[in-house]
Amino acid sequence: MSPASHPSAFSPAAPEVHVELAAGWTQVPAGADLVRFERHGGRAVLTVALRTVGRDVTLEDLLDEMVAGEHARPDAQVDPTFGLEIDGRAWRACNVSWDTPVVVVHLVTAVDHGPVQQMVLVSGRAEGEQVEADYDAIQQLAESLHVVVSQP
Repeated sequence: MSPASHPSAFSPAAPEVHVELAAGWTQVPAGADLVRFERHGGRAVLTVALRTVGRDVTLEDLLDEMVAGEHARPDAQVDPTFGLEIDGRAWRACNVSWDTPVVVVHLVTAVDHGPVQQMVLVSGRAEGEQVEADYDAIQQLAESLHVVVSQP
């Protein structure tokens, strides 16, 4: 038998994720995510998750997967993906809206770990009467993201 462990080359330690919480946002238990933030009793949510993948997986692949469920809704409007930089790190993003009114934003960035990459997956969702103000607040929170990668 060969020993295996975490962290390792194929299972790196999770990066640190920092944000600036504006008034009205609360950090809540994250469940399977790394972190989760809510405002207005959950009508606005931002989650940060992590996925370790092979070198052949791209940011676009992950974004496509993140919005796949959105395409199933007949009233979904999925915008083209776009690139942006947050805190010196390259991200890919996509906005989705529904007629109900709901607005969702997905962002993803890659952390290179040699034989694997860790994808940091961010999803924000706003719904209800204050959807526009909440979406602006989600954008503000996402723009404060700071990913700190541990060195092996």
